[in-house]
Amino acid sequence: MKKEFSKNITEVFTKTIFHYVPRLLKYIDEINEPRRRNDYSMRYLIMSEILMFLSEGKSQRFTETAYKDNKYLKNIGKIIKEEIKKVPDAEIYTNVFSRIEKGEMEKFQYKINYQMIRNKIYEESKILGKYNLAIDAVRFQKAQKWDIFFLKNT
Repeated sequence: MKKEFSKNITEVFTKTIFHYVPRLLKYIDEINEPRRRNDYSMRYLIMSEILMFLSEGKSQRFTETAYKDNKYLKNIGKIIKEEIKKVPDAEIYTNVFSRIEKGEMEKFQYKINYQMIRNKIYEESKILGKYNLAIDAVRFQKAQKWDIFFLKNT
C-alpha cells in the first residue's frame, strides 16, 4: 500500500529532522542547564528556535507573536514529548542562550554533524574528498583541518 504525503508541516519537519539526527532530543538533554528555575525545558527552547529558523522567522519575537495558538503548542509538544502550556517571552530565549556555555553548544553541533557524517548525509557535498561545513550562531570558527576536527573522537 502506498503512503500518502502528509500536509502537516509539523509531521514532515519531525520525520525529516529525526530521520537525519534520531538522537537529537538526547543531545539536547545532555546540554548542561544554566538556570536554577526552568519554566521551559531546553528541549522546548532549542527545538522552537530550530523550528523558527526553518520557518524563516526573524527573531524570538516572531516565535512569541506568531505561535500564540494552541495548535502550535500541541504540535511542538508532540515533537519534544512534553506538554507545553504557553509560549515564552523573547527575553527568556535571550537569557537562557546567553548563559549556555560556548563549549556546550560546540559539543551539541559536533554530535549533530558527527551523526550526519556517520549516516553519510554529506557524502555528495565533499570537495576534493573532504567535508566542508559552515556552522553559524555560536562564534566558533575553524578554518583548517575540519576533517580532523570532526573525526578525531571516533
